[in-house]
Amino acid sequence: MRKILVVVPLLLIYACSFEQAKEEAIISEYLDLVGILNESVDDLSSIRASLIKKTSINGEIENSVIEQLSKEDWKSHLELFYESDINKIGLSGAYRIETLQAFDGIEKTIYSSSNKSNFIQSIEASYRDGKLFIIRIRASDNNLVYQAEYEYMLYFNHFKAKRRLDHYTIKGKEKMVFKDPLILEVAADIQMN
Repeated sequence: MRKILVVVPLLLIYACSFEQAKEEAIISEYLDLVGILNESVDDLSSIRASLIKKTSINGEIENSVIEQLSKEDWKSHLELFYESDINKIGLSGAYRIETLQAFDGIEKTIYSSSNKSNFIQSIEASYRDGKLFIIRIRASDNNLVYQAEYEYMLYFNHFKAKRRLDHYTIKGKEKMVFKDPLILEVAADIQMN
Protein backbone atom coordinates (compact mmCIF):
# COMPACT_ATOMS: atom_id res chain seq x y z
CA MET A 1 0.00 0.00 0.00
CA ARG A 2 2.87 2.37 0.82
CA LYS A 3 4.40 1.83 -2.60
CA ILE A 4 1.15 2.89 -4.26
CA LEU A 5 1.01 6.05 -2.14
CA VAL A 6 4.50 6.98 -3.31
CA VAL A 7 4.18 5.93 -6.96
CA VAL A 8 0.81 7.59 -7.73
CA PRO A 9 1.88 11.13 -6.72
CA LEU A 10 5.15 10.69 -8.63
CA LEU A 11 3.25 9.64 -11.76
CA LEU A 12 0.92 12.64 -11.41
CA ILE A 13 3.85 15.03 -11.03
CA TYR A 14 5.58 13.50 -14.05
CA ALA A 15 2.41 13.67 -16.19
CA CYS A 16 1.80 17.33 -15.29
CA SER A 17 5.40 18.35 -15.93
CA PHE A 18 5.42 16.47 -19.25
CA GLU A 19 2.25 18.27 -20.43
CA GLN A 20 3.68 21.64 -19.38
CA ALA A 21 6.98 20.92 -21.16
CA LYS A 22 5.08 19.86 -24.28
CA GLU A 23 3.09 23.12 -24.30
CA GLU A 24 6.23 25.20 -23.81
CA ALA A 25 8.22 23.33 -26.46
CA ILE A 26 9.48 25.65 -29.16
CA ILE A 27 11.70 25.36 -32.18
CA SER A 28 14.11 27.87 -33.67
CA GLU A 29 13.43 27.11 -37.31
CA TYR A 30 11.82 30.43 -38.24
CA LEU A 31 11.99 34.12 -37.32
CA ASP A 32 12.37 34.56 -33.54
CA LEU A 33 9.24 36.72 -33.24
CA VAL A 34 8.84 36.14 -29.50
CA GLY A 35 12.47 37.12 -28.86
CA ILE A 36 12.06 40.31 -30.93
CA LEU A 37 8.83 41.17 -29.10
CA ASN A 38 10.31 40.46 -25.66
CA GLU A 39 13.31 42.66 -26.47
CA SER A 40 10.95 45.45 -27.60
CA VAL A 41 8.77 45.11 -24.49
CA ASP A 42 11.83 45.31 -22.23
CA ASP A 43 13.08 48.38 -24.10
CA LEU A 44 9.73 50.22 -24.17
CA SER A 45 8.98 49.59 -20.51
CA SER A 46 12.50 50.69 -19.47
CA ILE A 47 12.18 54.04 -21.30
CA ARG A 48 8.58 54.43 -20.06
CA ALA A 49 7.19 54.92 -23.56
CA SER A 50 3.55 55.83 -24.13
CA LEU A 51 1.14 54.47 -26.70
CA ILE A 52 -1.04 56.66 -28.91
CA LYS A 53 -3.69 54.38 -30.35
CA LYS A 54 -6.39 54.91 -32.97
CA THR A 55 -8.92 52.09 -33.23
CA SER A 56 -11.60 51.88 -35.91
CA ILE A 57 -14.33 49.25 -35.76
CA ASN A 58 -16.70 49.44 -38.72
CA GLY A 59 -15.87 53.13 -39.11
CA GLU A 60 -16.36 54.09 -35.45
CA ILE A 61 -13.10 55.66 -34.34
CA GLU A 62 -11.70 55.74 -30.82
CA ASN A 63 -8.48 57.55 -29.93
CA SER A 64 -6.56 56.87 -26.76
CA VAL A 65 -3.28 57.76 -25.11
CA ILE A 66 -1.93 55.15 -22.73
CA GLU A 67 0.92 56.04 -20.37
CA GLN A 68 2.92 54.26 -17.68
CA LEU A 69 2.76 50.88 -19.40
CA SER A 70 4.29 47.93 -17.58
CA LYS A 71 5.84 44.93 -19.33
CA GLU A 72 2.55 43.07 -18.89
CA ASP A 73 0.66 46.02 -20.45
CA TRP A 74 2.96 46.04 -23.49
CA LYS A 75 2.60 42.28 -23.88
CA SER A 76 -1.17 42.67 -23.74
CA HIS A 77 -1.15 45.34 -26.47
CA LEU A 78 1.11 43.15 -28.62
CA GLU A 79 -0.77 39.92 -27.88
CA LEU A 80 -1.84 39.29 -31.49
CA PHE A 81 1.81 39.48 -32.54
CA TYR A 82 2.85 37.05 -29.78
CA GLU A 83 0.11 34.65 -30.89
CA SER A 84 1.50 34.79 -34.43
CA ASP A 85 4.68 32.96 -33.45
CA ILE A 86 5.28 29.97 -35.74
CA ASN A 87 8.24 28.53 -33.82
CA LYS A 88 6.19 25.70 -32.34
CA ILE A 89 6.88 21.98 -32.48
CA GLY A 90 3.70 21.23 -34.47
CA LEU A 91 4.73 23.74 -37.16
CA SER A 92 8.20 22.39 -37.86
CA GLY A 93 8.56 22.14 -41.63
CA ALA A 94 5.14 23.73 -42.24
CA TYR A 95 6.58 26.95 -43.73
CA ARG A 96 8.76 27.53 -46.77
CA ILE A 97 11.58 30.02 -46.29
CA GLU A 98 12.54 32.31 -49.16
CA THR A 99 14.95 35.25 -49.21
CA LEU A 100 14.57 37.97 -51.82
CA GLN A 101 16.92 40.82 -52.65
CA ALA A 102 15.18 44.10 -53.41
CA PHE A 103 16.61 47.52 -54.19
CA ASP A 104 18.70 49.88 -52.02
CA GLY A 105 20.08 47.17 -49.74
CA ILE A 106 16.64 45.83 -48.78
CA GLU A 107 16.29 42.09 -48.25
CA LYS A 108 13.11 40.16 -47.39
CA THR A 109 12.85 36.80 -45.73
CA ILE A 110 9.42 35.27 -46.25
CA TYR A 111 8.01 32.37 -44.24
CA SER A 112 5.03 31.03 -46.25
CA SER A 113 2.64 28.36 -45.05
CA SER A 114 2.47 25.29 -47.23
CA ASN A 115 -0.94 24.47 -45.71
CA LYS A 116 -3.97 26.74 -46.18
CA SER A 117 -5.40 25.56 -42.87
CA ASN A 118 -2.59 27.22 -40.87
CA PHE A 119 -3.91 30.43 -39.33
CA ILE A 120 -0.65 32.30 -39.95
CA GLN A 121 -0.24 32.24 -43.73
CA SER A 122 2.99 34.22 -43.96
CA ILE A 123 5.51 36.29 -42.08
CA GLU A 124 7.74 38.69 -43.99
CA ALA A 125 10.79 40.19 -42.32
CA SER A 126 12.32 43.13 -44.20
CA TYR A 127 15.90 44.21 -43.56
CA ARG A 128 17.67 47.37 -44.69
CA ASP A 129 21.45 47.04 -44.64
CA GLY A 130 21.08 43.96 -42.46
CA LYS A 131 18.82 45.67 -39.87
CA LEU A 132 15.24 44.52 -39.31
CA PHE A 133 12.80 47.36 -40.00
CA ILE A 134 9.41 45.76 -40.84
CA ILE A 135 7.62 42.56 -39.92
CA ARG A 136 4.42 41.82 -41.84
CA ILE A 137 2.14 38.99 -40.75
CA ARG A 138 -0.78 37.72 -42.82
CA ALA A 139 -3.33 35.45 -41.21
CA SER A 140 -6.61 33.93 -42.36
CA ASP A 141 -9.28 31.55 -41.23
CA ASN A 142 -11.99 30.27 -43.59
CA ASN A 143 -14.74 27.74 -43.10
CA LEU A 144 -18.42 27.40 -44.05
CA VAL A 145 -19.70 29.93 -41.49
CA TYR A 146 -16.73 32.18 -40.87
CA GLN A 147 -14.14 34.03 -42.96
CA ALA A 148 -11.40 36.24 -41.59
CA GLU A 149 -8.32 37.93 -42.99
CA TYR A 150 -5.78 39.89 -40.96
CA GLU A 151 -2.59 41.81 -41.52
CA TYR A 152 -0.33 42.77 -38.61
CA MET A 153 2.66 45.07 -39.15
CA LEU A 154 5.53 46.00 -36.82
CA TYR A 155 7.77 48.94 -37.77
CA PHE A 156 11.21 49.43 -36.24
CA ASN A 157 13.71 52.29 -36.16
CA HIS A 158 17.35 52.03 -35.21
CA PHE A 159 18.55 54.56 -32.64
CA LYS A 160 22.24 54.48 -31.78
CA ALA A 161 22.53 51.01 -33.35
CA LYS A 162 19.64 49.73 -31.20
CA ARG A 163 16.45 48.38 -32.75
CA ARG A 164 13.36 50.03 -31.29
CA LEU A 165 9.69 49.40 -32.05
CA ASP A 166 8.33 52.64 -33.56
CA HIS A 167 4.70 51.81 -34.38
CA TYR A 168 2.41 48.97 -35.36
CA THR A 169 -0.82 48.42 -37.29
CA ILE A 170 -3.50 45.76 -37.27
CA LYS A 171 -6.09 45.38 -40.03
CA GLY A 172 -8.77 42.75 -40.22
CA LYS A 173 -12.00 41.77 -41.91
CA GLU A 174 -14.35 39.18 -40.50
CA LYS A 175 -17.53 37.78 -42.03
CA MET A 176 -19.88 35.38 -40.31
CA VAL A 177 -23.10 33.89 -41.61
CA PHE A 178 -26.13 35.88 -40.43
CA LYS A 179 -23.97 38.71 -39.05
CA ASP A 180 -22.76 42.02 -40.41
CA PRO A 181 -19.11 42.09 -41.47
CA LEU A 182 -16.56 43.44 -39.02
CA ILE A 183 -13.80 45.71 -40.26
CA LEU A 184 -11.07 46.48 -37.72
CA GLU A 185 -8.12 48.85 -38.01
CA VAL A 186 -5.65 49.75 -35.28
CA ALA A 187 -2.80 52.24 -35.70
CA ALA A 188 -0.55 52.56 -32.67
CA ASP A 189 2.34 55.01 -32.43
CA ILE A 190 4.92 54.74 -29.69
CA GLN A 191 5.83 58.01 -28.01
CA MET A 192 9.21 58.24 -26.31
CA ASN A 193 9.05 60.11 -23.00
